[in-house]
Order: sequence, then structure tokens, then C-alpha cells
Amino acid sequence: RSSRRNTSIANHVYRQTMTSIFWFAAFAARQLPLSPPRAEGLCRFSGITLTAMCLVAPYLWALHGLAQPLLYLAQRNSGQPLKVSPT
Repeated sequence: RSSRRNTSIANHVYRQTMTSIFWFAAFAARQLPLSPPRAEGLCRFSGITLTAMCLVAPYLWALHGLAQPLLYLAQRNSGQPLKVSPT
């Protein structure tokens, strides 16, 4: 019974996490094109840092994966020197 309850809780957290990721992606897409400062602000507002490589939860890896291309595109479109690589 405890195992089933733990699985249920894990599934609930996973669904919430995936919903958050999709909301972030949709919000970011509506904000394009972004200036680099605005892109960085959006990522900071969402709790994302590009230097946090020891991310514990899988959803943080997913958000990190969304943030880096977002910042790269913003920098590339601004004509400023790139500080973030596309990968």
C-alpha cells in the first residue's frame, strides 16, 4: 500500500513538473524576440541558472535545457557578442 501511495505522489509531482515546463515554454515563445537582458530576467524569474550543473530534480534539467537555447537566440538576434553557446 505504501509503495502504491509513493507511486501516486511521484506521478502527481511529475505531472505538475511537466505542466510547469510547458507553461514556461509557451510563455517564453510569446515573449520572443527577447533582448538578452530580458531573456536572462525571464530565466531568473523562473528559477533557472545556466551555471547550476548539479541539478537534482529531472525537471530542473529540462528547464535548464529550455533556458540555454532561449538565451542563445536572444543574444544571436540582438547582434551582441555571444556569451551562451547553443548547446
